[in-house]
Amino acid sequence: MNSNHDAQISVESVDCYTKITLTGTLVYHNLDEVKAVFKTLEVNSQGYIIVLDQVLHIDSTGFGAIVNFAKRIQSSIGKIVMVVPDRFIRELFQISQFHLVFPIGETVQEAIQLLNNGFKTDLTIHEY
Repeated sequence: MNSNHDAQISVESVDCYTKITLTGTLVYHNLDEVKAVFKTLEVNSQGYIIVLDQVLHIDSTGFGAIVNFAKRIQSSIGKIVMVVPDRFIRELFQISQFHLVFPIGETVQEAIQLLNNGFKTDLTIHEY
């Protein structure tokens, strides 16, 4: 049974990047589909934009799914930018120190600019 709170994932191309949109509640019992799609994504993009503009809540398992994907991707590509316009979710990212590993923008356009211009993070995914 699907409700609007179930975690969902969609993938599409934007410019030369792969945009991954996560929606719903990214918590332990809702992540099967998200994890399965993350595992099937091939490393063939110049960069990844992970959009969380419709995420209602995220727990440590949700963060873990993103980190595991990032570890697999960053070993060969290294470019992931987050789109997190919601103030509460941004605060969770700061508490978990995700902002030290991933640049965070408020819009997809801002994320594309970060990818186009290059960026340096305070920590690599492997140091996190």
